[in-house]
Amino acid sequence: MELRAPYLPSPEDPPASVAPEYRPPARFVDYWDWARIQDDRDGVKTGRLAPWLREAAQTRDPMAILRRAVVARFRPRTADAAAESQALADLAVTGRVAFTRFRSMRPRDELLLSAVRTELSSIDPSALGATVREVLDRAYNVAWA
Repeated sequence: MELRAPYLPSPEDPPASVAPEYRPPARFVDYWDWARIQDDRDGVKTGRLAPWLREAAQTRDPMAILRRAVVARFRPRTADAAAESQALADLAVTGRVAFTRFRSMRPRDELLLSAVRTELSSIDPSALGATVREVLDRAYNVAWA
């Protein structure tokens, strides 16, 4: 076995024109004022996911999160139902436990449709089916990314 000296790459300074972090949409985080976050530790929220997204992620149950994503398209908590639904679909495959469960479950349209049909019985079945398809497409695209 041949051992070599550790390699330390040269430090790079990011260009001034590049933003240092991605700023998520304000409706999906608790608080986003970095000047206050850095200086104040008394009850200042720290840019974490909004409570309703954290609650969904903490279940680690992809089917429950996907169900919430479909419901969010018709009964959104925010002004942007599509973005809210996509955020929840993303969470259904985020994290080791949720991803493993999603992969082993391999959810299909019929399974998710049966999970939301009673809660959204007043919605047109074709619109509900299309939304289920969009939510599952989003979750599978994120899982394969």
